[in-house]
Amino acid sequence: MMVSIDLIGLAVTLSIIGLRYPPYALAAAAIHEFGRLAMTVFLSEQVEAVVAAGAFSTTTVSDTDLITAALIAFGGPLANFIIGATSGGLLSERTEHVIDPRSTLRNPFAVVNFRLALFSCLFNIGQFW
Repeated sequence: MMVSIDLIGLAVTLSIIGLRYPPYALAAAAIHEFGRLAMTVFLSEQVEAVVAAGAFSTTTVSDTDLITAALIAFGGPLANFIIGATSGGLLSERTEHVIDPRSTLRNPFAVVNFRLALFSCLFNIGQFW
């Protein structure tokens, strides 16, 4: 298994989802990768390569169909969404604060995880389109 880290993808992800809170954004990116790898293990697939790039991450597995590839691709955003929803605080934020990466937040961990889940889902949908 080959693991590589794309610093440009991480920097772009940090600037899009957590410009004011880079430690939370890095933690959210780690949760994202953990979610993808956990889904891969759950589906009993053989991992060939992992590129950790925040929302632009990819996980390459051997001999997979479209549904399995989609489940693995959306495993990371699912993990971020679950962490963001269970940590609370998303409901206490104003909508414009949830969207704007420069805003000051009451619970930045929940909001940054939600932003990464949303942005990664949009990127994955673009990949499968």
